Amino acid sequence: ENQINAGKQDSESKMSHSTFQVADISLVPIDPKEVKARVFVPRKDAVSKESIMRKTEAAEQRHQEMLRDISSYFLNNSVVPYQSNSIDLAIKANGKTDIFELKSISESNLLAQASKGIFQLLYYSYVLDECGVICGSRYLVVEAGSSFSDLVIVAAVAASAGAKLMVYDSKKEWPGRLSEYSASAPGRFSEYLIVK
Repeated sequence: ENQINAGKQDSESKMSHSTFQVADISLVPIDPKEVKARVFVPRKDAVSKESIMRKTEAAEQRHQEMLRDISSYFLNNSVVPYQSNSIDLAIKANGKTDIFELKSISESNLLAQASKGIFQLLYYSYVLDECGVICGSRYLVVEAGSSFSDLVIVAAVAASAGAKLMVYDSKKEWPGRLSEYSASAPGRFSEYLIVK
């Protein structure tokens, strides 16, 4: 129990500058008689369905702009990009298939989008492996604009799942527009260099 509490304190101090809600890791015994459904109260700033649709359409537009730009960069460097109805982007090289999951994000949905994207990468690589396709690297690509501390957390979680976090910044010139964010060296970016 002391190890769990010490781990909780370490976790809270590492995440103190993050915009994420700290995960509660204080494990307590379960009394089945006390397990009840939680009550959910709508937020006061609840938005309309029309507003949700506008945000969804804007996010889809940004996602497709990222895909178009990254694919064009690969094609301009003689690398054929692939996609499927599920996989956003794939590159075939040296008998392996690298897969990329692109996520348009906002400050408030980075964790949800990253969680979804990491699961998608794991699932797609599992399906590829089951079909006899060797999956190489897995890349979660998020838009620039998130805080440093949030990227540290997402990069660490992605790395623990065997994926790499990449940040797409449309304001930069190629090849620096797509940069790998390293969980082992937070804040250090390296350009994704295409090996022909």
